[in-house]
Amino acid sequence: YDTGKAAVVIAKYYEGAYINGTVKFMNDSVDAQVVVIKNLTYTESEELSFDDVPIDHDKQLTDENGNYSVIAGAGSMIQVRRYDELGANAFVIKNITFNSLNNTVLSPITDDDAMRRSGSNYERLLNITIDPAGLIGTVYNDTDDDGEYNMSVDEQLEGITVVIREVTAIDTSSGNPSSYNDPAYLSTNETGFYNLSELLPGIYEIIAYEDTFVINAGYSSLFQENTTFNIRKPKLSNIQGYAYIDDNNNGLYDAGEELANAEVKLNYKTIEDMTPIFVKSTTTDENGFYSFTSLIPSMGSTQYIVNITEGYNYIGGKEVFPVENKTSYVNVSMEIAPVTVSGTTTYAGTGIDEVTIDFGYDYSVENNTAEATTVTTTADGTYTVDLKPGSYNISIDKWDGNTLVYKLLDQKLTLTQGEGTRDNVDFSLEKKSVTVSGTTTHDGETISEVTVRFERDETVENNTALNRAPKSDENGDYTDELTIGSYNITAVKEFTQDDTNYTYTWTGKLAVAESDISTGKTLSIPLEMIEKEETE
Repeated sequence: YDTGKAAVVIAKYYEGAYINGTVKFMNDSVDAQVVVIKNLTYTESEELSFDDVPIDHDKQLTDENGNYSVIAGAGSMIQVRRYDELGANAFVIKNITFNSLNNTVLSPITDDDAMRRSGSNYERLLNITIDPAGLIGTVYNDTDDDGEYNMSVDEQLEGITVVIREVTAIDTSSGNPSSYNDPAYLSTNETGFYNLSELLPGIYEIIAYEDTFVINAGYSSLFQENTTFNIRKPKLSNIQGYAYIDDNNNGLYDAGEELANAEVKLNYKTIEDMTPIFVKSTTTDENGFYSFTSLIPSMGSTQYIVNITEGYNYIGGKEVFPVENKTSYVNVSMEIAPVTVSGTTTYAGTGIDEVTIDFGYDYSVENNTAEATTVTTTADGTYTVDLKPGSYNISIDKWDGNTLVYKLLDQKLTLTQGEGTRDNVDFSLEKKSVTVSGTTTHDGETISEVTVRFERDETVENNTALNRAPKSDENGDYTDELTIGSYNITAVKEFTQDDTNYTYTWTGKLAVAESDISTGKTLSIPLEMIEKEETE
């Protein structure tokens, strides 16, 4: 505009050539994205240097049969991609260029084709075949330390398990794989060789195990050809350190804090199997020192766990990620070992489930080493919990909604260091509510799904009743826990029969007292059936 010169822009309208077909791999449909791309040439600088940038023009995901349909402009090409959730970083399986001189399907897309002019080649059936990928490699010890596999020098490792699994989706927020196909398990032969063929090109996870130890963990992109993936066994590593009691609470190991004659166990685990595997054990010397040598280093998500115990007195542990060809120094701070306490909570000799036991800190004891915790009983009323030695105030409550059913108060427990276990710590509960049960019936037949509302009788002074609303089951039976007090009761169920609306109903009163706690109360409800009046 600032030059005062006029310009004429001539634009062409491209409807686009039709490209239809299927994407197949080993005669099966492929879950992929078919993309029409064309290079855009633009000026980068005043010196008129030109760059070509591929731009997506049209794209479509294949359906369950591998079919696709896209529109292509003049000069376009086609890409087949996986992991379309990655956008511009999607995995390109295959590029198809329209540059053939004797194949009309693959001949260049011209302006006439893109404008769908009469007599042009604007409708094309392009069935795309994906050639398989293959993975081959050797697992070896790098004898000459050059970082590469040399057949004549390096030791080839037989019997190594190689696990290969295909990535099927990627989490865009983290960039990590989110789903996989079932893995393939291979074992290297006498020359350390392994191979897997007829793979759909894509991203694959490759993990190698020597016995239960991971010696390689990573990912590789496999294309329509054989990919060589040699696996070097890492150099061994060591773990060593001191077991100590942090007497000055500075969080560090200081001379004089060592713990001698403690048992040290080394365990190993992977992300695939979170259960630690025992590796070896030793004992700290008179200086509290321990050492493990010749260990496979941590690879990927693998790790070691150092667990140290000194009888039933002290316990400590630490996770370790040893680095290849190095020694990891791991000092372990020891804590007072917990006591494993077990027992049963009962009422009238019967175990009570889902009772919460609160082991509270006893503030009346000076220098108490206890740590407050809670545990819930199992179906038979039993429990097991690890508690630090010290003094505890124990309280137990079991609620059913707003109703306190069982309670225990003001019981104490003292545990001493070195006990190890304390069995038969049983609790006899006090019942605070009344079990009320019965059956809802009409003319001698049981009626299910009747709501029985127990509502606080407001006419009774100092009434402690709490509202409840149980419902009868498929047999017409109901049961509920009521607090002491007086209730107004309404039982009701609405239903339709022969296009007529009815209501089962019953009203009454009930008083429950402390004397009813041990025996419970039975209240059967004979319902009346009333036709429901229609309202305008």
